[in-house]
Amino acid sequence: LILEKINLKNHFNIVYSGNLGLTHPVEKLIDLAECLNPEIFSVVIIGDGAKKKLLENRLLEKKLSNVYLLPWQPIELLSHNLCAGDLNVVTLDKQASNLSIPSKTFNILSVGNPILGICDQDSGLAQLINKYNCGIIADGENLSRLAEQIINLENNQQKMLEMKTNSLKASSNFTKANANAFL
Repeated sequence: LILEKINLKNHFNIVYSGNLGLTHPVEKLIDLAECLNPEIFSVVIIGDGAKKKLLENRLLEKKLSNVYLLPWQPIELLSHNLCAGDLNVVTLDKQASNLSIPSKTFNILSVGNPILGICDQDSGLAQLINKYNCGIIADGENLSRLAEQIINLENNQQKMLEMKTNSLKASSNFTKANANAFL
């Protein structure tokens, strides 16, 4: 649904859906978009929060044709938003990386999509992605290298399928029943 609204069905879509908060370096996605061919790759940022104005200003400044900043979508469209991504983004700055794993991570796993974790290499999020081989980890500093990784992933459908399968398998380790086992 979301891709139909902005006509991105034939693109490789990198989607961030969630809080545009101070601990989430979402602005790096706009910088990343500069390194990617706009005919093939799109960055879709869905949400609201403290960094929204910063993102709007950066988009106005850079005038990129492959970045879309969208408002919160109704909760009943959450699964559609997650499924819209070929690669779904979870971000945490260095200070927050060691505090938690954002809950959106588990929603992304449950729809079987690969994760782009923009986080510290030693974080819980990075450990999860590595353990299950279900995505890409980057600190967001070397964006040309990250763009290369994404381009290689887009060109390797076998690797994409493997990461999708791994995400879905990993999700079975993070269910309500599993959580209740600790209570």
